[in-house]
Amino acid sequence: MTSINDDKPTSELADLADERVSLLPGPRTDDDEPASSSTSLRWKGVLCALFCCSNDIAQSEYTQWQYGDLEFSSYLFLTWFTTVWLALALPVGLLVHWLWLTSRRDPRAERSAYRAFLRAKIFDEPRLGLRTYLLGGAVVMVLNFVSTYLWYPSLGMLPVALNFALSHSIVIIVLVLSRIFLKDPITLPKVLTVVGVAGAMALIIVGKANHSDFSSHAIVTGIILVFASILLWAFYDIAYKRMFGEVNVFVLLAAQSAIGVAALVGGAVAIPLAWRFGLEPPVEFSGATVAFLFTSAAFSVTYFVAYAAALVATSPVWVAFIDLTDVPLSAVTDYLLWGTTYPAISIVGMAFLVVVLTAFNAYELCFKSCRKSPKPKLLL
Repeated sequence: MTSINDDKPTSELADLADERVSLLPGPRTDDDEPASSSTSLRWKGVLCALFCCSNDIAQSEYTQWQYGDLEFSSYLFLTWFTTVWLALALPVGLLVHWLWLTSRRDPRAERSAYRAFLRAKIFDEPRLGLRTYLLGGAVVMVLNFVSTYLWYPSLGMLPVALNFALSHSIVIIVLVLSRIFLKDPITLPKVLTVVGVAGAMALIIVGKANHSDFSSHAIVTGIILVFASILLWAFYDIAYKRMFGEVNVFVLLAAQSAIGVAALVGGAVAIPLAWRFGLEPPVEFSGATVAFLFTSAAFSVTYFVAYAAALVATSPVWVAFIDLTDVPLSAVTDYLLWGTTYPAISIVGMAFLVVVLTAFNAYELCFKSCRKSPKPKLLL
């Protein structure tokens, strides 16, 4: 199959490939940053990563607000409706990538080279076929779907900052499951990270939050839902790793679209059955409810496209570090929007959590650079 790196392309495509190949990689790392990459492009990537973080906080705060006004409890339908839009991740992501990173000096030649490049990145290099995307997408969709289904009601039981801080404890589960299923070695930094995150979680949970809208029973139930959600999300991460291999921005987009297609088909059967047998109340489609559903879907789609753009323009390191800002930023929004305050012990726990994960990611990056080890596994 032809790619833009073939040994003997046409002379026209050869000139084009030499000029554009450095701008069309999978997600970049600091070791393979092309010399031609501009500061402007990197800053755009940083802004995309910040947008992802802000998007996540805004969606969570918005959902929490709407729960109170709409008395919405159709979490199965909400999960399905926001998931199916992932089917647009690949076409929209590629459109953004094409418009952003191609010169269109010779549109016909560039389109041909770009199609060959995509075939190589999505199918040839990762050695994945269409069947793998469809079947693998169906498997990881179930884990993704159930994890999200459990997370949505937790937003009505916990302040957003507490929810996000607890969600970062996923690193403990991922490290354990990576050892069991992927045979990743146990190292001292990983052990220290697990201990540090566990300690931070203890401080956060003990402190909780001071907010009259959340009862102690609701907070305990919310904490259980968050931990159940991240357990399934950790299995999702491992299953994704086993089926699709190393994260490549194009494989990422294709896999997300496969998840969206699988959710579209599965939900079209499951949701009517759930409504018919009384497992969940049917959605009452008022104007406010429709606006809520489409706004939630817009949050989800723009998040994944911006995430892919951030990986293309910067590196996984930047994205991982910037993602950690969701804890302090959401604590600020909790206070400004709802008057939620956190006791000192919880604030210390949140700060300690950010420090521990930042230190681990920085160590992995330094170890890679100094020892030439494989790509570091960044913990988001």
